[in-house]
Formats: sequence, structure tokens, C-alpha cells
Amino acid sequence: NVCEDVEWQGMHFRLRMYEQFFRTLVQSSSLRKDVLYYVVDGLDVFFNDVSKVAGLSPNGSAEDSGEPSDHAERVAFATARLIAERYEAIAAPDNGQPRRAIVASTERLCGWGGAKLCSDEDEARYPEAPTDSKYLNAGGYLGPAEELSEMISAVLQMKSTATGEHQEKGQSSDQYFFKLYYWANQDRVALDYHQSIFGNFLEIANRYCESDWAPKCAVSPCCTESDDFKRFHQLFTSRYKVEGCSVWRQDNLPISWHGNGAGKWLYLLALDQLSLRCGPAANLTRVQMPEGMMAMAFNRYEERAISEGSRWPGGFLSTVASHLKEEPRAEDLVGCA
Repeated sequence: NVCEDVEWQGMHFRLRMYEQFFRTLVQSSSLRKDVLYYVVDGLDVFFNDVSKVAGLSPNGSAEDSGEPSDHAERVAFATARLIAERYEAIAAPDNGQPRRAIVASTERLCGWGGAKLCSDEDEARYPEAPTDSKYLNAGGYLGPAEELSEMISAVLQMKSTATGEHQEKGQSSDQYFFKLYYWANQDRVALDYHQSIFGNFLEIANRYCESDWAPKCAVSPCCTESDDFKRFHQLFTSRYKVEGCSVWRQDNLPISWHGNGAGKWLYLLALDQLSLRCGPAANLTRVQMPEGMMAMAFNRYEERAISEGSRWPGGFLSTVASHLKEEPRAEDLVGCA
């Protein structure tokens, strides 16, 4: 954790710490060019136990010769191998595309921090994708130290020299500048369209929002649904399952999960279910999750629920409902207490 025991100094502070870490590493005589570095956000990210898909037998023993004999080392070895395999499948696909050094996470919403949405021109700058998770998310990226160092330094340079529209758009989020970098460097950055490495809890539906929220997505019309009060439980249980210390989305088990933006509440539901089934997750959640942040999030939802009565329109939290939805059905509320 490059930000551990360091006083937080704003949204872009983490990037300066990343830049310092990678610059020192690149200048070191001990730098290994064959090592991949996995960079993710902190508070809204957790890692899956991927033993089940990483080549370990049910009792945790190594299925291939040459692996470490210690259980923890075997799990770490198998996980690292799985990350490398999935990285290679994205960075060097067998479809004739050139190899790219960096793999970045994706999401289903085209925008950046604070519910800022892409314009039609922004959306058009993204290539066609095999899934609806086609938009870069700056919460996770994977690659060699030199390439990551160059990307992070370039993003910080764009941030420090931005003027006019770029300065305004990127004021509260570094994701805008990561998007600019990606659009200009698609020969160097590959996107994790299938979320095989970086899972993202932000969910969308092919329908209009009940509020005035009109997000830009790969489908139209579109509305975020991972922030729909009435259907948190139904949405989570219909698409996700928790087994031990792992959270699956249907048949996909990513290496890590990110609960950004409108995905925050599914992230919290996943942590809740993990805490019931996975001892390490319960202990880490209790120790590391800031109580103040949690209280603020719950209070924000409570205030909105009170102001709108028992009728909760879907749509992003910062929008104001233009009209209210029907009363929630009893079956929608089962399990939400």
C-alpha cells in the first residue's frame, strides 16, 4: 500500500505516490522487466480467492509438479500464474491485434467521477467491444513497471497542464485524464472487456430511468440499476453468488472486485455476504472499513428514502427524481432488512 501512513492530500495524491513508487523502481538496478504490477484502488476493492479456477485441487494441494509445498505459497503461486495467463490473453490476443503492455479495467458506464457523463463524441472514441463493459475505468491496471510509470506520469502531466474544458472536466477525477491517455494510446493499453481480471459491480439496464438520470452506455436507452433501492437484493442474488471467499458474477470469477460509483451498494452487499462465509474477509472488513464513511453512505440513502417516502426511483444518487415510481412490492423487499 503506497499510501499507508501518509496523510491524504486530495484525489490526485494517490497518483503522485504511484509515480514516486514506479519511478524509484524503474531507476533501480534490480528492476525485473518480466514482473507484472497489479494497481488498484483501496477502500472499494477486494480480491477473490481464485483457488477453484487456478489449478489447485479441492484440498488445496498442487496439481502440477514444481509448485511450492507450503499451502499459502501454493495459493499465491497459482494466483500469480492465473493473473499472468489472463493478462496474456488480453494483452496478446490471437486475433491478429498487436500486443499491448497494459491491461486496464472496464465498466458499463461511459463517464468519470461525480456522475460526469461522456458526450456522444467521447463515446464514439471507444472501439467496438464484445461486451457492454467497454469503457475504461481508472480503478485498476496491470503491466510492467516501465509502462505503468510512463502512463501515470503522462496522466499527471495532463492534469497539471490542463486548461479550459479539460481542466473543468478533470477537476475532481483522474479518470478523465486516463481516458484521454487511452484514446491516444490504444496501441499500448488493452481493455478487460470480459472483466476476467478486474470485476466491476456497476450494473446497467436497457431501459429509461424513472428519474432524469440519462447515462451513456453501450445500449440505449440505458439506466444504472445497481443503485436502484428496490432491487438491490433481487439484482445481487440473480447475478452474483458467494462461495467461501469468492464472489462470482454468473460464471465469471475475476481476480478482484471494484465497487465504484453506482456499484457501491452491490460492493457492500458482497462484503456482507463474504463476512458471513469467509473469516478473513469478516476480520479485514471490520478492521479496515472506515466507520465514518459507511455511516455517511447509509445516512445519504436514508435521507433520500425519507424525502421520497417509500417510493424509490432508480438512477444515480446525485440526480433529482422528476417523478416517483410505484409503491415497492413486498417481494422486492424480502431480504433487504
